[in-house]
Amino acid sequence: MIDYKQWLENIYSSIDSIADLPSQEEIWLGKSKKYVSDYGETISDLYDSFCFGNDFWKEQHLSNFNLKEDLLIELKTLKRMIDIYDEKIQITKLKDEKILKDPEWIFITKQATKIVEIWKADNYPIPSYS
Repeated sequence: MIDYKQWLENIYSSIDSIADLPSQEEIWLGKSKKYVSDYGETISDLYDSFCFGNDFWKEQHLSNFNLKEDLLIELKTLKRMIDIYDEKIQITKLKDEKILKDPEWIFITKQATKIVEIWKADNYPIPSYS
C-alpha cells in the first residue's frame, strides 16, 4: 500500500529545498561542512526519487492526495517551469554558479516559495524535520 502522506511530505521537502536559494548557494557551491548537492541532484530528488515527473500526476494517485485546486495549479506551473528549464540546462550545460544567478532559476525558486506558503496555509503534511 502506498503511503500518500509520506509521499506528500517528500514532495514538500523537495519543493522547499528548491525554494531556498541561500541554502542552494551554500550546498551547491561547497560552502556547507555538512551537505553536498547540485542542481541535478535537487531536480532528481523531486522527479526521480519522489516521482513528480510522472506517477504523481496519474489520476489513481492524484485523487488520493486530496489537494485543493489552487495548490494543484501552482504545482503544475512549477512542473512546467522546471521541465522547460531542465531542457535548457541539458543543452547549455550551465554550471551551478550560473544557475544560482539565472533569473529564470530565481523565478522557479519564487514559484516554489509560493507553493510552500500555500502548502502550509492549507495544512498539508509537512515532514517533522522541516
